[in-house]
Amino acid sequence: MKTLKLSFDLSDEPELVELLRMESAHRKLSQKGILVTALKAYFADRMESHMLLKVAEKTFAEWNSDADKAYDDL
Repeated sequence: MKTLKLSFDLSDEPELVELLRMESAHRKLSQKGILVTALKAYFADRMESHMLLKVAEKTFAEWNSDADKAYDDL
């Protein structure tokens, strides 16, 4: 299996590093575990937002008709 590794320099975000360390110790989880959980939540939220926009796009497409142009100036 191919190994995938990421490395980040967070020297410009020391408060995030400290928060990660404290959360890891408090929850008795690895720092990697905290980051994986956070990234999964972030991407799940992004996907949900993307899907909602797609559904809304289809719904509002019905309003793009000549009959509805009368409401554009209201």
